Amino acid sequence: MLVKRADRSMRAPGAAVRRFGQLRALLAAIVLVAVCFCTAPGALAHAYVVKSSPAANQVLTAAPHEVKVWFDEPVQPVFDALVVLDQRGRRVDRHDARLDPHNHALLVCTLADGLGPGTYTVDWRVISDDGHPVQGVIPFAVGAGRPAARSVITQSYLPAWPAVADRWAELIAMAVWFGLCPFWRFVLPPDVRKQAWTVRRVQGWLRGAWLVLAAAVLFSLPLEVTISAGVGWGDALEPGLLHTVLAQTRFGQVWLMQALLVLVLLPITALWGFAAEAACWSGWLLSAGLLATRTAVSHAAASFHPVLSMALDLVHLAAASVWVGGLAGMMGVAGASWRASMRRFTPWAAAAVAALVATGLYAARANVPTAYAFTHTAYGWTLAVKITLVAAMVGLGFWHWLHARTAVAERPGVATERSGVTTDQAPNRRRGRAKTLLAELLLGVVVLGVTSVLTNLPPAASDPGPVYTTQVLPGGIRATLTITPNRVGVNRFTVALTAPSGRPASGIAEVTLSFRCLTMDMGVDTVRLRRVAPGQYQTTGMYLTMAGPWLVHLHVLTAALADLNADVRMDVGSP
Repeated sequence: MLVKRADRSMRAPGAAVRRFGQLRALLAAIVLVAVCFCTAPGALAHAYVVKSSPAANQVLTAAPHEVKVWFDEPVQPVFDALVVLDQRGRRVDRHDARLDPHNHALLVCTLADGLGPGTYTVDWRVISDDGHPVQGVIPFAVGAGRPAARSVITQSYLPAWPAVADRWAELIAMAVWFGLCPFWRFVLPPDVRKQAWTVRRVQGWLRGAWLVLAAAVLFSLPLEVTISAGVGWGDALEPGLLHTVLAQTRFGQVWLMQALLVLVLLPITALWGFAAEAACWSGWLLSAGLLATRTAVSHAAASFHPVLSMALDLVHLAAASVWVGGLAGMMGVAGASWRASMRRFTPWAAAAVAALVATGLYAARANVPTAYAFTHTAYGWTLAVKITLVAAMVGLGFWHWLHARTAVAERPGVATERSGVTTDQAPNRRRGRAKTLLAELLLGVVVLGVTSVLTNLPPAASDPGPVYTTQVLPGGIRATLTITPNRVGVNRFTVALTAPSGRPASGIAEVTLSFRCLTMDMGVDTVRLRRVAPGQYQTTGMYLTMAGPWLVHLHVLTAALADLNADVRMDVGSP
């Protein structure tokens, strides 16, 4: 016997209203994605030196009184932030490295009196705004000597497996807690919430997540000591180092908030779970607070617009948590309740995917400004892996939605018009959907692991790649600007001018480039290019002194005294 379908004519008006509402939501999402993508500012990599006094490789006639190092963003000076050594390796600073009280991107230390001629080295080590340590070397000389054959060296932190594993565990636990609450209250039918087996499964998820979260937060403190102080695990619990990390770094402030939230979450986990509505929403708010702490030490915190970036990063984490936490909840649903629960969960998962796409595009625009950055950096490669895994999750989710729509009844011998499968075959289908649901959940867990790697890597904006752009000037002349390697420091600038006929342009009196940083008022540098071939003009120099967005103005003066101008906006990479 076939199960009769409900009369669709009775539901047509309501269905039309729902479709109209879905269309409006889709249009709103498209607009949001477009706005986010177009307005996303670039994100810097970890902190680096903009300039220093003495400058790198500078030879001074007299010993300086102090050393100053300017960074591209506010930094946290801990653990001997500035150390100045002479050529014998003896320390010659006064152990007083400090931030300028009016500029937290300026690090200063005083030197000992009576420094003689010779070569000196400034070893600096700071913590970036995103919580990652960065270090480097700046050599200079006093007197007739010359600095050793060394250039400015900057070393960014690259994640080791303990840091990735700890962040991964935190994200999984937070996702389970944050995602299970709306799943329990809005997805599970009321009668299913009363089933003992479902209650035990959800309670087990909550308790397991709390244990993982508590262990991860506890482990993260000595882990941060080893990273920030550059010490081994044998010194990770040294009281002085622990106090310095807790009292003088952003990580320490975030860690204290995390520890407090985890402790408050304990009685909810152990005593009530989601049995009481107040406990459910209290746990959800606490888990939301834990997600917010993660954004405080993310790349979003070091962006040009940190408040907006951190808010969108929080939405991104929340959406992923709703999806992954909901999948964990679905693993606790069995029997006839699975179809109803999956159909109610699908809109939540779809909304989560939409939020992930919108906020992900914003983050991608900020952290991966060019196709070169996407294909030539570890960040871009890792992001590609994440996108592939999420696409696989979407595919499995769509399959589960179709399966829920055509799921068979639970009474033996009954078939549906849609599936054509009798319920004698239902056990096999239920086992199959359990495996694919587990696969979707495991993919979500792997995505969180890939995310933990991304948060520890320098953004791909640190290496946007060479600039190659062509603009048409008045009169039909095509101007092609090439900048290599397009990083802070010395670059080669080439302008090729082509006449409408395709031949090199002639009758050019002068070609100049002007450079203006768009994130800091550093003035405008203008340089005249020399002619190296017919229609080709070139110069080499250190005109790009800071990572981030720059405006390059091209001015061409013809022999007839006509002014031809063009502007090029570009992203400059870190050194």
